[in-house]
Amino acid sequence: MYGRYSIIRTAIFLACFIFAGTALSAQQLEPPAKPELPEPETQPGGKGVLIHAPCDYFPIVFDIQKNSDERLMFVGNGAVKEYSSNRYFRGAVAVWWNMETKNASITIQFPDGMICLLSPAGNFQPWTDPQPWEPPKVDKQSF
Repeated sequence: MYGRYSIIRTAIFLACFIFAGTALSAQQLEPPAKPELPEPETQPGGKGVLIHAPCDYFPIVFDIQKNSDERLMFVGNGAVKEYSSNRYFRGAVAVWWNMETKNASITIQFPDGMICLLSPAGNFQPWTDPQPWEPPKVDKQSF
């Protein structure tokens, strides 16, 4: 009889152990809750806007620029700030422009070859008016 109770107790213990292990592993498989993001005015580092920039490696992006007949017009050094880590990532900023359709794209390329589209633009054209910080020009002939 002693052996029979020992087997039953062992079976109950193993069943509890397996049930607890299954319950714990099920909890670990649940996706984590999405963090609440602050409004742009309360972000670290001042005011800003959270954006989602589509990114891919340069052969894919260059094909998009080529098919849109956008030409590389301006290049420079830049950086973007990644929100969750509060780190800056340096990259090459480029402005692509199709002068006929007036479509343009602004991209940033990182050292690993990843390129992100910061902004597509339509009706892109040269600025001929005074700079925004300058007073408007007065036409003296109209007086």
